[in-house]
Amino acid sequence: MKPKVEKMTADWEQYNFYRILEVGADADTDIIKEAHRRLASSLNPDSKPEEEKRASALALVAVD
Repeated sequence: MKPKVEKMTADWEQYNFYRILEVGADADTDIIKEAHRRLASSLNPDSKPEEEKRASALALVAVD
């Protein structure tokens, strides 16, 4: 008899990355890369020093 093993979920499994990147689940790699670059540049403190813009972008990631 095998012992019962519960599936452990990784921390990243709780996030819907398609929603965070604002792309569809059927998006190809080029669209995903562009969305990632757009989000990363919006979170870069050197490109947009206004605290409100960074805080709202970080809130998007923390919501899910």
